[in-house]
Amino acid sequence: DSIKVLKGLEAVRKRPGMPIDAGLDSIIQAFNLTTDLLGTPRIQDEAVDLGAFEQPKLGLATLEVLPPECPGEANGEVVLMASGIAPFSYQVIDTAGQLTASNNQLLSGTYVAIVTDSSLCQDSLFFEVPVIDSINAFATIEPAAADGPLGSITLDSLTGGTPPYTYEWSNGHTGPFLSSLEPGFYSLSVTDANGCIVSFSFEVELASGLNDISAQRWRLFPNPTAQKVYAELPVGEDVLLRFFDGTGRLALSQKMTGDSGPYTINLEPLTPGTYWVQAITQKGERMSIKKLMVY
Repeated sequence: DSIKVLKGLEAVRKRPGMPIDAGLDSIIQAFNLTTDLLGTPRIQDEAVDLGAFEQPKLGLATLEVLPPECPGEANGEVVLMASGIAPFSYQVIDTAGQLTASNNQLLSGTYVAIVTDSSLCQDSLFFEVPVIDSINAFATIEPAAADGPLGSITLDSLTGGTPPYTYEWSNGHTGPFLSSLEPGFYSLSVTDANGCIVSFSFEVELASGLNDISAQRWRLFPNPTAQKVYAELPVGEDVLLRFFDGTGRLALSQKMTGDSGPYTINLEPLTPGTYWVQAITQKGERMSIKKLMVY
């Protein structure tokens, strides 16, 4: 009983190394439990020894889970801690069943971590690498008048990412506000404190007024196209066509004369991509902007 066991433990304290008779040897032998999990004999000097070492229970826990620095990047991290008998080996597996390269090259998502100890016992747990919100920009855009004030773009707010932010516009400006803008497209690159970069494109339109002839139809064809495009401009006077690339940079200018055409425009100077084409008459009247795909 418990009193006898306590007395036996007391005896060992007085005489270290003396085995404790904790039961019948036949029971230990019948269940093939003659050694502990590390192979140490349970029966010493013909007595079942309570002092025989038993392996501590294997356990696994997460100390910290860090998100990726930028959306879509594979640099999230999990810090794991195991309890039991070292050495330990770890595996981190994604929801597709793929073994990850390491515990610090993780995308956002759900994973299972598995630990294996020196006796090949295993424990596991699920953990979640948080999702990082992408940077979003909200802006107020004022159109440009043909015979009055030019347009502007004002960033009202930025969400997502990690503040503070830095700005770089396609025209070289580095603040959250652009003014004195001609009609056209302007791109903005925003960089947050982690070095994450997101690009946005804004269009400054032409305000309707007496010198706004944007309602008149004109055509660019074929679209998409490769080395050349045809323009049909029913205005009866010289027209300047301006081609802007995706960053808002003026990539090509072509002057059309006289009649409505169609005119042939050589596109060989342009690299493949998306362009916005603006038509302006001799009087400074601006027509609607066309989107052109060049391949």
